[in-house]
Amino acid sequence: MKTDIRNTLSRLDLTIGRAANCHFNNPVAPGEIESFEKRNGIRLPNSYKLFLEYTNGGMIVNDSLEEIIKRDKDLETAKWNANCLLSLEEIEEAYNTMINRTYDAVSRFGEHYPFIPFCKTSTNEYLVFVNTGKG
Repeated sequence: MKTDIRNTLSRLDLTIGRAANCHFNNPVAPGEIESFEKRNGIRLPNSYKLFLEYTNGGMIVNDSLEEIIKRDKDLETAKWNANCLLSLEEIEEAYNTMINRTYDAVSRFGEHYPFIPFCKTSTNEYLVFVNTGKG
């Protein structure tokens, strides 16, 4: 069964509307995704592009992290300890960090680094899209 991202975004709307501990950014500005892809020579999956057009990254946190956010007014500490869907800016930063940490990335992987991070876990690992072909 094929899942449509629009259904997922509708469920996300409902979750946010139920006073869950949600922290999501505004959508990307028109043209930002295309600029990102051109600058980095990669393409994001269409479903993630739709997500970025809905909200440019964010997270749903547990009650203890929400307390940190409220008490300390510190979204970044909570973000460090949560599962986060990355904003376009965070994707680019993490992508370039991965390239810089991968010895001889171009000769090992070809013209473009194939691993595109889109989510950071609470244990500071990344979930990635893998580009298996050109473009």
